[in-house]
Amino acid sequence: MSGPPVGELLESGTQASRPARWWGTVPATGRRLLAVLAVAVLLTAAGLWGRDLLAERELRQRVALTASVAVVSSSTSPPGGSVRWFLSVRNDGPRAVAVTSVTGGGGRLRLGTALATDVPVPPGGSADVPVSVRLTCAAGGTPDPLRADIAVRREDGEDARRRVEVGSAHLVDDVADTLCGVRPALRDHELSGPVLGTGPPG
Repeated sequence: MSGPPVGELLESGTQASRPARWWGTVPATGRRLLAVLAVAVLLTAAGLWGRDLLAERELRQRVALTASVAVVSSSTSPPGGSVRWFLSVRNDGPRAVAVTSVTGGGGRLRLGTALATDVPVPPGGSADVPVSVRLTCAAGGTPDPLRADIAVRREDGEDARRRVEVGSAHLVDDVADTLCGVRPALRDHELSGPVLGTGPPG
């Protein structure tokens, strides 16, 4: 049985041993320098990889929210009409979140959760979260800005909370002004719900 020509064997052996022969010709100081450079390259690559992982993790965990008052009213259901207050929550973060609770307030107003289930909010989108708005009239003073503490659950299952100043608060402030003008003794009065019973006693 014949094998490859002797010339091919010698050539292949020469090619295989060439890197080893070249390394043997490099001075000791050169070999140490090359080893240091190789380690530096590996450490730099590991550092960049770790930084990318941290950046990705921060991106996944970033929660950025804004909120404004929204209202829906009906003149017929239930009889006498009703008013429902919502917090329109916008998700300016890169990942979807689900609103799990809302608290907060400002001056005479108090916000509370009125959630049957968590409310999902897609990235770059918004959702109306039903809230309880309770009014306590007080004499004098300038109403404090309306703020909301919004608790959310991120996609990774972790919880987060953000405190935001609520936009369009004049919608509920106008109602509060009207009610407190005719019923200054109101305490802990729920504004979200049937309209009957919210006017002055007859």
